[in-house]
Amino acid sequence: MPKLKRGDTLIEVLIAFSILSFVMATAFNGAIYGYKTAKASQERTQASLAVQYQIEALKTYRNSMAWSGDPSFLEGSTVSLANYQSMSNLTTGFCMIKNTTDNWAVNTISDLCNTTLAGIAPNLAGRNQTMTIVLTNPTDLPIANTTPTLTYTVTVSWRPSNSSDLNYLESSTGVVVLTKN
Repeated sequence: MPKLKRGDTLIEVLIAFSILSFVMATAFNGAIYGYKTAKASQERTQASLAVQYQIEALKTYRNSMAWSGDPSFLEGSTVSLANYQSMSNLTTGFCMIKNTTDNWAVNTISDLCNTTLAGIAPNLAGRNQTMTIVLTNPTDLPIANTTPTLTYTVTVSWRPSNSSDLNYLESSTGVVVLTKN
């Protein structure tokens, strides 16, 4: 008499399916977490690069300007340090942009600064991104006949892609101390 073939019971199938579901859910959650972490890291890296880009632009701009008696390397530009002093005690932010002649220029229009930032760091575009440079030693400006030293803080802020809070912003900051060459 032939032996009857016995199949899997319903309980065995359910247990196997439960184990498989758990393993797949864990793998999927791990993949999602990895993606979000990589995206956040990419945003931070691009923000840091944008900060470094602006610092290098400040240095290049400084090297192209004559410092004469004014302690500002911004002398002679459309926005001079004197203009900043009279405008808002040097707390107005600005950014460096390339003008039509491919030279660096100081710009105080936040929309142009944000457009420049979107070009440098495309992953931050549309995320409440801002890019500002602020003179951080306005009360300690050097006087004529001394070696001018200006300290600037470059800040890039954005809303992270993994944040559901529309008011939460991350930022990357760099400081540059410029002296007369």
